[in-house]
Amino acid sequence: MAKKYGVTPWGAELLRVLEQKTDYGRLGRGKTYANTGRVYDVSIEDNHITAKVEGNYSPYYSTGMDFPPFSKDEIARIKEILDENPLILAEIMNGKLPGSFLVKLKEAGISLFANFDMHCDCPDFWGDYACKHIAGLYYIAVSEMDKNPFILFSLRGFDLIKAYGIEEEIEMGYPLSLDPWKEAEIESEVPEIIKLQDNTHFILSMLSSHPPFAPIDYKEVMEEFYKKVPRALVQIISPIQNEEIDKIERLMQNAQFEFE
Repeated sequence: MAKKYGVTPWGAELLRVLEQKTDYGRLGRGKTYANTGRVYDVSIEDNHITAKVEGNYSPYYSTGMDFPPFSKDEIARIKEILDENPLILAEIMNGKLPGSFLVKLKEAGISLFANFDMHCDCPDFWGDYACKHIAGLYYIAVSEMDKNPFILFSLRGFDLIKAYGIEEEIEMGYPLSLDPWKEAEIESEVPEIIKLQDNTHFILSMLSSHPPFAPIDYKEVMEEFYKKVPRALVQIISPIQNEEIDKIERLMQNAQFEFE
């Protein structure tokens, strides 16, 4: 299944802007590069996104995108928007960046991606018209925005995470640290089994023989199922010490099941 880009309002906004920077042919080849791992060594730092992209005439080409910082007036207006919209601010404080915030920014005339510089050292790149290697970086950038839209603001010099002290809410360390697998200790204590009332007859009375989802006699199958469950459960509970099996079997045969 092909990877989808721009699945969040923030990623979609970046993708909309980027698609205006080149033609569909280069965009298509760039997406293929992004989908097949030919864009690598991706770095997002300060206001820069950089990466290496495999080339036809070179092992790789160096690509990058540079975003200008917000002006002081724009930052002040962003803070005002959040002060005026406590529900949006509450979501941000919980580590979420709602699409309604993007709407408010547009209404205030604040563009996240109006102007940015891009560069690639391949022979096909010129000026403000992106080559296929930059297009590959486009899709990687959009994917990162989909995963963590707060990156948009740090690229523009206003780190919402630090400004509102929400590092713990959205902290996602990469690579993920995984503890090595350890074999769990098996307790020797016999588990306590709760006696429940038998509701088999009630359940079967509520079933029809041929419901729409079953091409067989469903009620008959379930009757057989409930007959075999007590005996099968004894085997599933193993390995419990042999001297306990008889106790459990007698318990299950005389058990009554009750559902609330």
